[in-house]
Amino acid sequence: MKNNNGQTVKKLFIIDGSSVIYRAFHAVPPSFVTSEGMPTNAVYGFTQSLRKIINDFNPEYIAIAFDVRGPSFRREMFDEYKANRPPMPDLLSVQIPYIKRMVRAFDIPVLEMTGFEADDVIATLVNKVEGTGVRVSVITGDKDMYQLVTENVVILDYLTGKEYGPAEVVEKFGVGATQIRDLIGLAGDSSDNIPGVPGVGVKTAAKLLAQFKDIDGIYANIDSVKGDKLKEKLRDNRDKAFLSRELATLHPEVPVDCSLDSLICKEPDFEALQPLLTELEFKKILIEMLPDKPIKADKGEFEAVVTKEGLDELASSLKTAQRASVMAVMSDDAFGGSLLAIAVATVHEKGFYIPIGEGALEASVVLDRLKGFFEDADVRKDTNNSKALYICLGSRGFDLNGVCVDTSLASYVLNPSKAEHTVEALAYEYLGEVGQSEPKGGFTIEEAAVVFGRKACNILKIAEILEKDIEEASLFNLYTLMELPLSGVLAGMERAGIRVEGEVLAGLSKEMAIAIADIERRIYAAAGEEFNISSPKQLSELLFDRLGLKPIKKTKTGFSTDEEVLTKLAAQHEVPQLIISYRQLAKLKSTYVDAIIELINPDTHRVHTSFNQTVTATGRLSSSKPNLQNIPVRGEFAPRIREAFVASRGFRFLSADYSQIELRLVAHMSADPVLLESFTK
Repeated sequence: MKNNNGQTVKKLFIIDGSSVIYRAFHAVPPSFVTSEGMPTNAVYGFTQSLRKIINDFNPEYIAIAFDVRGPSFRREMFDEYKANRPPMPDLLSVQIPYIKRMVRAFDIPVLEMTGFEADDVIATLVNKVEGTGVRVSVITGDKDMYQLVTENVVILDYLTGKEYGPAEVVEKFGVGATQIRDLIGLAGDSSDNIPGVPGVGVKTAAKLLAQFKDIDGIYANIDSVKGDKLKEKLRDNRDKAFLSRELATLHPEVPVDCSLDSLICKEPDFEALQPLLTELEFKKILIEMLPDKPIKADKGEFEAVVTKEGLDELASSLKTAQRASVMAVMSDDAFGGSLLAIAVATVHEKGFYIPIGEGALEASVVLDRLKGFFEDADVRKDTNNSKALYICLGSRGFDLNGVCVDTSLASYVLNPSKAEHTVEALAYEYLGEVGQSEPKGGFTIEEAAVVFGRKACNILKIAEILEKDIEEASLFNLYTLMELPLSGVLAGMERAGIRVEGEVLAGLSKEMAIAIADIERRIYAAAGEEFNISSPKQLSELLFDRLGLKPIKKTKTGFSTDEEVLTKLAAQHEVPQLIISYRQLAKLKSTYVDAIIELINPDTHRVHTSFNQTVTATGRLSSSKPNLQNIPVRGEFAPRIREAFVASRGFRFLSADYSQIELRLVAHMSADPVLLESFTK
């Protein structure tokens, strides 16, 4: 960057390690785990933060400061300093060593010193580079760090790019950077358990500092402070004010050894980075950061079968196979989608791709010729989705026998918390291979033969590994006696579907539309004007500006108008309660009436929901398109929505659910007499 004189100014970025770590930990969902079940959300978010800082801002110099475990001089001054902070969560603490390894792999200098906090180390570094012409950006979330801000030192929010210089500090806090420590001295800082003066908030503190400059000036002119109660609070807590200011004051004299030359921003150490990213299973980052260092992909031969002669030859070879992999390539879900292709493999290096449809063989021809292979229970078949294969073949009049390893199910049994159980994810995890993604324009037959032929080969390889892992983990019975058979049962359930009377729902939809329009008119009448009810911004302006209701909760974009807020406001005005009714009815109509109408199969007059076997970490099923586990129970329209679901003639619906199943299991396993007696009675 250049200064006002047009001269190039070099940039030093100092990262407050703890601040970025906690921000990453809370921003990235805890579902980020390795195949071994180790949490990686904080490491992932931290790594992406480092990449963003370096790529977006291109600093010439960079450093990261960490706190060191153990007491600091502030704790000696005040026993309760940071005493209210909860211990680091276990899910985060196990990731800290990996974060430190990541910093080393990025070759970023680390600054830390026993007995001092990272804040003081950062202040020391800022002090050392003063006068060198280097512009400093400090990346932190700590309030006390704003006291470092000068014309050449800014606090940076790296996600938004917003810089806090002297003017922005005044705008944010109402005081200048040199007064931040006095502001904290008066108002305290709950995050660090700095007491301040009880009853004095940030706004009051800022007003006092605007008048008296600093805490010394306030107490030198205490009689000039307006308000007897405020004056009394200040007098009674004089020692706390000065102690709090001292606790908030950064000390730029940490004996840390560093020079600008030692902080030059360098390329990462790719030899250290590649195995670390591989171990953490950060496939996306690995591909993006090391594009010239491709992950191995076994060479293989992949053939497109596009003639009847080629199909006959393949079918004959499959008759003698002892084990094969097979996958169906569908346009959509297995029940209603078109069958686009079938991919098979019998050996690791040879995959076959059989395209179906225009310019290729008809589905009936392919399935008829492969019928013997599909139905032969003696040929052990591995697949990536046995349920989809059962549905695809079953709905077309063919049976599937001999399923051995369903790679997604086996992976799920081994680690239900894993984010993905796809062939691509498992190929990366077990084979160190990155699959080819589909181009925007789609595949040519030749390209598809390579992609799906390789998938078929990978299914075979992965299945052999997973089979051994399941045996070693003593999960063979769970997999073979419960999960794998359940796949076939769920396939049958999805194919059968549930009959829905679309006419009933269509009539209900019209009735609900009339009710929604009526509520809409009532809202406009109560509000005295028309506005976009679905716009949080317009609703906020109506409630809090024009109707004068008191805001309850603030968000990043303004005052909240969520249901909790509206429920509290309903006691003050008619509009909030009407808005709640409007939202509830509109959601009911769109989510549970109109959406279900769209999902009714025109041929069967049923909805064929997908029962998801590998989604929840608890082992329970989930349901989607539509979610039949979440059809409304309460409310005026709920029973009428349920009435649209009907049993076929001669059949009845049966609802079966275990009450307190987890507690029953605990009672059985613990043999606790009180629990046993409770459930027996």
